[in-house]
Amino acid sequence: MSAVADQSPNTGCLIGFRCPNRKCRSYGGFRIGISTVMEVQDEGVGEQTGDNEWSYDDYCECMKCGRSGIVEEFQEDYQKWRRSRDKKKNRSRRR
Repeated sequence: MSAVADQSPNTGCLIGFRCPNRKCRSYGGFRIGISTVMEVQDEGVGEQTGDNEWSYDDYCECMKCGRSGIVEEFQEDYQKWRRSRDKKKNRSRRR
């Protein structure tokens, strides 16, 4: 686990999650587009028969402020890397 994730109050499946909106910065909850397996008949949807899974490129939305994007953008490690990259780009533009 990363040092960034260690600072998060989340201890379950949202470890390392944080809203990327600088005015919000909420640790959750989030709406995430997940993949699962369901029993489906002509009459309708039955029981879930698979696990809930998501990947870095699945939809994610902050329930507090409504910011949406992909799961990767809501990962604190990604946000830290992105800020570092942007700072380096800005420094090289000034030269």
